[in-house]
Amino acid sequence: MNIEATEPMDNTSEPTGSEKVKNAAGGVASAFRSIWLAALGVPLAAAEGGSDLFHYLVKKGETFESQGAEHLKSASETAGRAAEKVSSTVGETIKDLGGKARHFAGKSEEAFDRKVTDILKSTGVPTKEDLQALRQRVDALAKKLDDVPSEPKEATEETNR
Repeated sequence: MNIEATEPMDNTSEPTGSEKVKNAAGGVASAFRSIWLAALGVPLAAAEGGSDLFHYLVKKGETFESQGAEHLKSASETAGRAAEKVSSTVGETIKDLGGKARHFAGKSEEAFDRKVTDILKSTGVPTKEDLQALRQRVDALAKKLDDVPSEPKEATEETNR
């Protein structure tokens, strides 16, 4: 039997897919173990530290609470400013739309009035202006009649005979 010498494996080559999975699994397992040990250490540290640890944790909680309150206040103020801006914008838009609606209504009314006037003129019905001009002419004639001196009654009877 002839046995040939084999070359040693090169350790600098890239790990294979299964080796990568094993390494990743080992890393995850190591992280979980560290978390587990930390959780086991909390009661022990509390027992050893006693009231100092308790006061330390209270101080950290107060700091966190005040920072949270500041963030909440800031967020509330920002939301309030945004709501005011939206309200102002909506109010201006509504006011603008109202003005445009009034303008449109006025234009529509004018167009309607012109159309009605045109129809009345085409059918021979006098317009408001026509009636007003007629009234002025009648008033002028009435004034002229008032200025004419009246003749005595007897003189008018003799001329009629």
